[in-house]
Amino acid sequence: MLWPLMFPMRLTFVVLVALVCLATMFAPRWNRKRKSMFSLAVAVACVAFIPSCVLIQVAIDKVRFGEFEYSSAADIHDRRVDGWMPRQASNIRLFKHAGGFQAKYQIEQAELEAFIDREWKEWGRYSVVSRSDIEQGRFVSTMREDFRYPPETGSDTPLKTYSSPVAADGAGFTIWYDPETATAYQEAGYW
Repeated sequence: MLWPLMFPMRLTFVVLVALVCLATMFAPRWNRKRKSMFSLAVAVACVAFIPSCVLIQVAIDKVRFGEFEYSSAADIHDRRVDGWMPRQASNIRLFKHAGGFQAKYQIEQAELEAFIDREWKEWGRYSVVSRSDIEQGRFVSTMREDFRYPPETGSDTPLKTYSSPVAADGAGFTIWYDPETATAYQEAGYW
């Protein structure tokens, strides 16, 4: 759940440590004693830590979150998406956020079902909800009622729903599939 904060914190820490070291190293050039410069630099670094984290996070979030388009799943180089999306997906429109992603892509139904079967074979033993309970609708969804995903497709064909194993922390995904257009709408959440 706190993974979006870790990289900015680490980067800020490394940058501030480097600045403290540089200030201490160059103290004699500025007619200062190294010990007093070190103390001053550490104090400034402590005060600047949180604002620096925020600035770095804002800059990084503009690159790692938002809307992206890919021609195939192989073009997505994000470990938080790689294992959660079929490799055969194409024409991908992806919206990434800190808690997961939403995606729309093209895939053949047989390939999608094979992907779901592989997910259940590999991860099903860890699922807190059985596949049969999910498929029979006995799993109580905690989605808000005003949450509308996938969007209206304009198709008369009802969407097929596929669900992944559900981790103890609630992580997992749901895919709504339109067989008429071979379009999948995916909502994934991880903690």
